[in-house]
Amino acid sequence: MAQTFLTYNLDLDQIADSGQVFRWLRLGDGRYLIPSGSRETEARQDGNRLYLSCSEEDAPFWHSYFDLDTDYGRIIRSCRRIHDSYLNEAMKYGSGIRILRQDLWETIVTFLISQNNNIPRIQKIISRLCQSAGHFPSASEILQTDLSDKGLGYRDKYLKNAAECWQNGIHGCFDSICGVGPKVESCIRLYGCHDLSYAPVDTWMKRVISEDYGGRMPEWISGPYAGVCQQYVFYYKRKTASAC
Repeated sequence: MAQTFLTYNLDLDQIADSGQVFRWLRLGDGRYLIPSGSRETEARQDGNRLYLSCSEEDAPFWHSYFDLDTDYGRIIRSCRRIHDSYLNEAMKYGSGIRILRQDLWETIVTFLISQNNNIPRIQKIISRLCQSAGHFPSASEILQTDLSDKGLGYRDKYLKNAAECWQNGIHGCFDSICGVGPKVESCIRLYGCHDLSYAPVDTWMKRVISEDYGGRMPEWISGPYAGVCQQYVFYYKRKTASAC
């Protein structure tokens, strides 16, 4: 059954390429297969209308997942007051990006895998983990699984430790997990906890700071919407750099 949502500032293609998700699958014709936890939907959009193949009972879950209660137009207008020309260009270029409300456990696992890794390889590793379990593996399944053939390398011990911490109750202390440094913790807090004040500084962001801000941290990075601004700038830098 298809559910229809009226949306603004949402572009599936931009979100898919924004670096915050690794499990979306492009089906062609603008359609995506989108898994989250034990749920799955097929999504497509036509202008401001988002069409999801899900039951009426599951519609509130996906409404929350796409963060449809948040007015991103208002966020953009607020960030324009900073008078940052590079950020303004990035916001115009990627205005369809939203911060998804992702499953916290899934976010921890995927961003532990993401460190010092490229996106195609991250996706292959996550696919192997999911194929082995038949779904995204729980913490208890990670502890019971031989991870040596999943292509994780040194990260396999990080996942085992994360699963132990999860079962013992993390209570927001993500830096207690092996392999979680400042960048990965920022990703977890932004994408898994939806704390929009966190802005992960990865290789692309370091390039932005060096090449476009003269080596200085931008003003917006300490603001309440730092994570949203980071997504706009990250996406803009990657897309325009690859087009050169």
